[in-house]
Amino acid sequence: MERYNLLIALGISPAVLTETIWTLAVEHPQPAIPAEIHVVTTLTGERTLRNRLFDTPDEEGLSVWARFCREVLQLDPEAPEAPRFHIHVPLRGNGLKLDDIRTWDDDRRYAELCYRVVAQLCADPDAPRVVASIAGGRKTMSAHLLTAFSLYARPRDESIHVLVHPERPVLEDPTFFYPRPGSGMDVRIERVDLHLVRFRNQLEELARLHRGGQLPRTLQELESLPGLGLRPARPALVEVVLGDRTERSLRLLDAEGNEMAALKPVAPLPLVTLITLYEMLRRADSPEISNLQLVENEQVEALRNAAYAFCRDLAQLRPWGDTIALSRSISELNQLLAGNPLCNRYLRIHSRRTWDETFYAFGTEPPALRVCVPRALDYIQNWPFQHVPLTYID
Repeated sequence: MERYNLLIALGISPAVLTETIWTLAVEHPQPAIPAEIHVVTTLTGERTLRNRLFDTPDEEGLSVWARFCREVLQLDPEAPEAPRFHIHVPLRGNGLKLDDIRTWDDDRRYAELCYRVVAQLCADPDAPRVVASIAGGRKTMSAHLLTAFSLYARPRDESIHVLVHPERPVLEDPTFFYPRPGSGMDVRIERVDLHLVRFRNQLEELARLHRGGQLPRTLQELESLPGLGLRPARPALVEVVLGDRTERSLRLLDAEGNEMAALKPVAPLPLVTLITLYEMLRRADSPEISNLQLVENEQVEALRNAAYAFCRDLAQLRPWGDTIALSRSISELNQLLAGNPLCNRYLRIHSRRTWDETFYAFGTEPPALRVCVPRALDYIQNWPFQHVPLTYID
């Protein structure tokens, strides 16, 4: 019997995994069983998969997977020829596994993992064919998997989906994983072969022209490949322009210096808050910082006053004397960023509350940030920032 490598996006319904394998082993004109199973999921999906497929024995002491192997694959689950599991979970910036996809940054990390896994599985021309299933997970999860597969899939690789009829009884029964004789459930599982638009030849040609023939293996490498038409998903630089009211602005620039998004004119205080938080998070070398580290802090006030000095504003800058004042400033910054979807996506400040502290962090790892001020203000010499360069403009 032919062996293949299964690649599947998975949410919190592990039954789609066994349903997919079942269709290929039982319903396919040329039955096949997987040599390897690659699951791309979240921490929640991984926990659900392990709990329901491996860690919950039935009345005979067998897990769902052990029984499936014996009844469907005709294999001992512990035998060397049994399918080998590989569970891939994206990591957050702090190194912890991503528990769910709630934000743009979460989705981006999942997409990057999909591209790496697909590129790796399809790299060897002599490796077993890959069958990619989009039956599980959120729509964006399967969409990323299929998009990556369109770029890397070899001629013999294929993408599929499975349809279960009737759907409602199966969804309402957490014990259903595949049709079993004598179960009393009349369930039909139908495999759908997807019409995959393949771009591997074009990708190989672009790689030959621009990368010495080496295929890009990550989403970032793909985005930087000329001719592929993928726009970088994140800006290369945040530019904050200080000065008077007509000059102040916030811009997102790509690697070539082209403007991707802008907010102008801008009130001075949100810009000062953004620059200060960026600097303090860089100094802390941590993805988040406590509000207690920011209030009544002389270094923080020195940063804020240095930035505010370039704003040509007559109002007095009030210090962050307590957590309420700090919270108000961050709310004003987020209100400003909400005025532009891209600025809001890349620069919005998120909060995490504990019993006695609130931790602030960017929702995603921010690009580099620089401050630009008019040449007429070059007489102001104090610039105590270490991670935010200052540039004069004419």
